Amino acid sequence: MLSVYPVSASGEFNDYRALWVTRFNYASTNAATVNAIVDNAARLGITDLMFQVRGRADALYNSNFEPRAENLNPGWDPLQTAIDRAHDHGIKLHAWINTMPLWQGTTPPQNGAHPFYQTDPSYRIHDASGNPQPLGSSYVTANPVSQAWHDHVTNVAGDIVSNYNVDGLHMDYIRWVGSTAWSDLPQDPESLQAFTNATGLPAVSTHAESYRDFIRGRIGDLVASVSQTARGLDPGIDVSAAVWRDPDVGRSQVLQDYRVWLEQDYLDTVIPMIYLSESNNHLFQPNLSNVLAIDTQARVAPGLGVYLHSDPDFTLSQLNTLYQNGTDGATLYAYSEFFQAGALGVERFGKIRDFLDTVGREIIPITDFEIGEGYFENSPTQSGSNTGVFAATANRTVTTAQEGNASQELTVTGDAGGWFLRHLAGIDYRGDVASTDGNLPLAADGYLGVWLKTATSGLEVSLALDDPATADRGVRRSLIADDQWHLYEWNLDDDAMWESW
Repeated sequence: MLSVYPVSASGEFNDYRALWVTRFNYASTNAATVNAIVDNAARLGITDLMFQVRGRADALYNSNFEPRAENLNPGWDPLQTAIDRAHDHGIKLHAWINTMPLWQGTTPPQNGAHPFYQTDPSYRIHDASGNPQPLGSSYVTANPVSQAWHDHVTNVAGDIVSNYNVDGLHMDYIRWVGSTAWSDLPQDPESLQAFTNATGLPAVSTHAESYRDFIRGRIGDLVASVSQTARGLDPGIDVSAAVWRDPDVGRSQVLQDYRVWLEQDYLDTVIPMIYLSESNNHLFQPNLSNVLAIDTQARVAPGLGVYLHSDPDFTLSQLNTLYQNGTDGATLYAYSEFFQAGALGVERFGKIRDFLDTVGREIIPITDFEIGEGYFENSPTQSGSNTGVFAATANRTVTTAQEGNASQELTVTGDAGGWFLRHLAGIDYRGDVASTDGNLPLAADGYLGVWLKTATSGLEVSLALDDPATADRGVRRSLIADDQWHLYEWNLDDDAMWESW
């Protein structure tokens, strides 16, 4: 079925269907695993993939500033692999970086060049006796007051944006991690002196709240630095951050004052992690309302903790709450809950995919094949643009359909070295095919999409549109060869989805 999807009042919700992929999903594997991950995300209907490339101040890509992750197999670049595959599917790839974690585990890094070993100044948090934060099962985190750490993280971000064709830069753990008691805050002389210089107050416990406020500001300074650098290198990049589920809770508990970040336009997308289960879902609406009350131009695409949901219908209810409240999309945590969770994951996949395919859309069929073949009654061999095609047929069938009773089955025999087929739509009163007189006029708003299924690998699809004076062709999309129906769509408002023809 070929359909057009005009944007409704809440249509933007479906522009941003994001999924987090953690480093644990792929780091000890190979390129084939990353390709399969992206293919699966495409099957789910994802538009934006948060692909983790920095977990504990190490790199799952080719970095000029940090050592390669210890569990990463040599000889390949996961980030480049993910970018290439994502763009084949028309998915936007966001490089996901943990900003504050410095290391995790009881054994220190093997590489002596790791930032963990940085001295003069040290990146680590120190107590009043000069002892660094000890190793353990939780993250050892960097000192958010340290300008040297700010410079380092900013360099890391700039390195990624400079050397990879990423669509977004996603910051996580951009907050204080651990207790906010006075004695647990940075107690090194440099940090305390920076506080005094900034506030004029002595660095003593009676001014603990002022010190916490100073640290909030320093964390915001890092967000601003990363954002300014990324946007300076790529003005079109989407700068995003995963933030606490409620701005008030985030400000008090993790020193993350993201209201200020949004008011200052540091972010293009904010993703509050509203990770709530059935037992505490009563907090969902108040948390969401508090986020939506912020005056911001940024996209708001809340994150759902799918791993906390034992019932896929509960996930659907939270997604629908986001949609009904007018959010600009949703972000799902995480990949493994759909593709590594057995029968529950399979059930989640089907229900969430169907929801994402249709929510917020008024579907206007152009050709549904229920009565005839409509705009696609022409022979697929009609076009003189075909290359490498030996034979081709297009026949209406009632043996399979994405919806209703009928579809059109294309059968192509082509050159094993590659072929191109242009299936022409439209006919005018003179009998000419592919003329503007015979085609259906459409407003340049919303989406144009087609439902397809195939079991043949290596195929791509595009849609070509005839304007009165020009023609545009959608970027090629790789077909998913799982013999299931999938929606392939192109946003008429997004120039990146179209190319001249």
